[in-house]
Amino acid sequence: MRARARLRLERSLLAVPVLYLVAACVLGRLGPAIDRERDESLLLDEGAGVARDILTSTATGMIAFTGFVVAGLLVVVQFAAGQYSPRLVLWFRRDRLIKHAIGVFLASFVYSLVALRGIERRSVDFAPDVTVGIALALLIGASVLFLALLQRVTDRVRPRTLYAGVVRDGIRAARDIYPLAMVADRIGLGLARHA
Repeated sequence: MRARARLRLERSLLAVPVLYLVAACVLGRLGPAIDRERDESLLLDEGAGVARDILTSTATGMIAFTGFVVAGLLVVVQFAAGQYSPRLVLWFRRDRLIKHAIGVFLASFVYSLVALRGIERRSVDFAPDVTVGIALALLIGASVLFLALLQRVTDRVRPRTLYAGVVRDGIRAARDIYPLAMVADRIGLGLARHA
C-alpha cells in the first residue's frame, strides 16, 4: 500500500507544485506584513505604485511564461516519445527538476497576486521593499530553473542519453525480477552451478 502511494506520488505532477503554491500564498501574506512593521525603506526605496507595477508585470508575465514552457515541454516530449521511446513520458512525470521548475514558475505568479492584494490595502506612503524583493528573488530563481530545465530537456532527447536511460532501466528491472541471479553472477557462482 505504501509503495503504491509512493509510486503514485513520484509520478504525480501535482504534489510538488502544490507545495510551492502553498508557500507562495504564505509568502504573499508575510511580505506585506513585514513591510507594514518597518518604518524605514531598505535598498529599493520604492513606493506602492512602483511595487504594484512590478507585481502586476510579474503575475502576467509568469503565467504566460509558464504556459509557454509547459506547452513547449509537452511538444518536445511528445515528439521524442514518437521518435524514440514512450518511456520519455514517464521520465517527464518523474523528473524532479521539471516539477520544481513548474512549481517556482507558478509560485511567482501566485505570490505576485497575493502580495498585490496585500499592497492594495495600504496607504500611499507604504514602502513594500521586502515584498518586491521576494518577487524579484522568485523571478531570478525562475530564470535559473528555466535554464536548467532547458539543458535537461535538450540533454534528455539526445539519442545517446535515451539509450543509456533504457539500459539503466533494463538493468534495474532485471535486478528487481532476478535478484539472486544478479548476486550470484556478480560473485562469480552462476546459477547453473547451483542447479
